[in-house]
Amino acid sequence: MIYTGAMAGPDTRSTGGASNHQCLPSDPQYYPSNNPSKAFHSSLRPTSYYVAYMPDLIHIHRHFAPCAVCEANQRVTTLMIPAMTRCPTSDWHLDYSGYLMSEIEHTYKKKDDFAQTRGRASVNYICLDKNAESLTGNPRLKDVDYGGAIINPVDADCSGIGGLTNCPPYHANNIAIACVVCSK
Repeated sequence: MIYTGAMAGPDTRSTGGASNHQCLPSDPQYYPSNNPSKAFHSSLRPTSYYVAYMPDLIHIHRHFAPCAVCEANQRVTTLMIPAMTRCPTSDWHLDYSGYLMSEIEHTYKKKDDFAQTRGRASVNYICLDKNAESLTGNPRLKDVDYGGAIINPVDADCSGIGGLTNCPPYHANNIAIACVVCSK
């Protein structure tokens, strides 16, 4: 492992800015003279899990997400494959498997919604380890819009109108899509 830290993402209360999550080291380094004007900057905010409907991950629901940057010794290719639980062939090494996650597309202000997200930039897909943990020492988040990035499980849109055309074999909405990270 190269380092561990906290996962961070874009400010969810704003539009524009970056679209991918970052793994922030716990010991940041700065250049002494660079202080951007408050009018011209983007912000990083902590990323939390929103997994209320996933029994095997409920223990991390609304917790802040940690991350790690790892080195795969003598392996030069790393691949994240959605909708798979194992590597494609035996010459690939299974690093971990889990759930495909991303920011939620939009909300409709239902009781269980965490934040209004319509109109913001897209965020990359990530593969969350099925044995995910939360940052130690951080309490569960309250029902407030703190502006941080939120990662949610991804499902297949089988609605037929703009949805996937290959349903089945993909299951209809509300079934979390698996993923695997492999290297060789």
